Formats: sequence, C-alpha cells, structure tokens
Amino acid sequence: MNDANTNDELDYTLLEDICKSLYREKNEVELVAEDEDYVVLNEKRIGKNYKVIANYENRDLLVKNNPKLKVFEDRGFKFGDYVELLFDYDSMMCNDCDEFVFSEFEIDDVKINITNPSFLFDVVMNGFSNDKYYDNNYFYTISLKGITEENYEDYLTKALFLIGYYNPSVNDTSYPECYEFLGELYFKYAEDESIIERRRKDNPSYSDKKFNDIKYPEALAFYNEGKVLFGHEISFQYFYKVIEHFFLICRQDEFRNIITEYNSRNNINEFIDKVTKIYRQQEDSQLKVLLESIEPDIQAIVSECKKNGYIIEDSVDAFSDALYLYRNSIVHGKSDDKFVVKTPSSIGLKQEKFWNLATEQIAEKLIVKYCL
Repeated sequence: MNDANTNDELDYTLLEDICKSLYREKNEVELVAEDEDYVVLNEKRIGKNYKVIANYENRDLLVKNNPKLKVFEDRGFKFGDYVELLFDYDSMMCNDCDEFVFSEFEIDDVKINITNPSFLFDVVMNGFSNDKYYDNNYFYTISLKGITEENYEDYLTKALFLIGYYNPSVNDTSYPECYEFLGELYFKYAEDESIIERRRKDNPSYSDKKFNDIKYPEALAFYNEGKVLFGHEISFQYFYKVIEHFFLICRQDEFRNIITEYNSRNNINEFIDKVTKIYRQQEDSQLKVLLESIEPDIQAIVSECKKNGYIIEDSVDAFSDALYLYRNSIVHGKSDDKFVVKTPSSIGLKQEKFWNLATEQIAEKLIVKYCL
C-alpha cells in the first residue's frame, strides 16, 4: 500500500476512474492512501477517512469495507457521527443561496450543512447509477456532523424545523424535507406507459372527451390528495381512506339480497338484524371482504408483498392482515398492546415505500371498479 502523504509520484489511476464515473473532480477529496483495488479518501466535510473499493458499485462490499457506513436507499447515508441526506426546500432553490442564511448552523454540538452532495454521497449512491435526471451540481443534501446512532433522527427533525421556521417558504405549500430520489425509475413506481396507452385506447370516452358522470366523488377527493402527497407517509392514510370508502359499497349485492328477502317475507326485525350485522362487522373483516372482491386485480401486489417478506403466505387473507396491521401502526399515535406504533421519520423505509404504492394501486383499482 502506498502512503499518499510521502509519495509524490503516487498513481492516481483508480481515483481518476472513480471521478470519471461519478463526474467528480480529484481536488474535491484528499487521497490518503491507495492500492490497486482501493483508495482511502478524506473529505473535510465528513471529517474522517473512508475506503472506496474498485468495485464500489457493489453496495455490500462497500459497507463491508466501511463498517460504520449505513445506507438509506436512494436518500443518503450515515457514516459514524455523520449523516447526509437529499434535501429539498423551495426557499433555498428559488432564492440566491447567499440569502439563505441557514445553509450552515449548529444545534448544540451538532454541525448542520446544506450544500451540494459530498463525494462520498455519490460513491454510496453510485451517482444514482448515472441516472439522466441526476446532476450533483443541481441537487442539495443536508448533513449533520456530531450525531450518534441514537439521536441522529431527532437532530434531523430539529434542523428541518429551524430551517422552515427562520426561512419561511416562498411557496406556502413547501416545507424543508429529506426525500427519495426516483429519477428514471419514476414510471416504475408510478405506472407503465403501455398500460396508460391501453387505458386511453380502451375507453371511447377518452377519445371523445365526453365522460359519463363519476360516482363517489369523496373517494376521488381522498385519492387526489394522496397523489399530491405521494412519497410522504400521510399519503398512505389518504389512499387507505379510499379503501375504507368502499367497505359497504362492495357489498351492494348482499344489501340487495336482504332487501329482496324483506320484500318477500315482510319481516322487518330480520331485515334490521342482517343489515346491522354488516355495519357492525370489525374493520379488519370489512377490509378482507373488500380485497377479496378484487382478488384477481391485486394478486401481483400480494405476490410482491410476499416476495418482500412482509407476509409468509401468498394470499389475500394474509395480505389483508398485514395491511391492517401497518395501517394501525400509522394512525394510532399512542402505544397500545394491540398495535406496533410507527413514528414519522425523515429517513425513508423500504416497507413504507411498498405500502404507499400498494394502497395507491388498490385505491385506483377500486375507483375503476366502482366509480367509472
């Protein structure tokens, strides 16, 4: 291994290759040492050395070579007492950065900095795999130095509050946030373009620009709000409200049968008893009945849920139980023996992403079935 501080003739080939791949410059980092398979770098912003292997695209190997490294998928990373995450706030993006006085500040002994992504950020995120929508010169990250494993989320929450409080948004709908990079994968998380084209082609109303009236506008209102907030935890709650809206609507045939029986028997007590039984059914049971009514349409979602390890059995029954449990963890703010409470976090979770997308797709399928 060569020592960068004692060898003026040090070969920079590997570092040059890494810089070229990530569209970064060598002078952004200090080369501490290198071997043919790795380089050891240092950035003042991070304050410690880290090892970049030749095959740094292999995330598991990168983490193995840097044991203190923890990765937040498509958002950022934590490395020892340092954490760095993608940051967005229109008050900073729309104004001259020199006027954004909170781009660098401290909370207690924790130093917060908002600027373009660090060299290590691009290494860990692998430049977002050369996504055409990513250019580190036009993206910002927020970094916190001096944190611990136990307090970094708390300090991030405090930092976001102070930024919003002392630098009010130029747009009332914006607030400082850490977010997940989607880029070219947007349509993967949204919807395949071929499906959209087929949807337009199969519906004469689209080409005629004349649609029949749409039922249940309340469900559409919840869906619209969820789409506006997509990517945030609260969007799940709006999509779930769409699902709840159809708990009784999906049982129209049962109500028709009860009414038919009443018309033939004229037994009002029996009628009230059967209708009350449906209304009093527990929410988890109502959810199961609803999902079973669209089982063929959600089978791919159920299978994906099992593939991700959130359910053991590939069935609507198991999926319904898991969805209901996740819903309870979101909406209940107090600890309870029956519920696993999930507190809001600025750090995105893979499971949160799955359930947001799953409920959005289920809500859309229900709207298509019962509203259009």
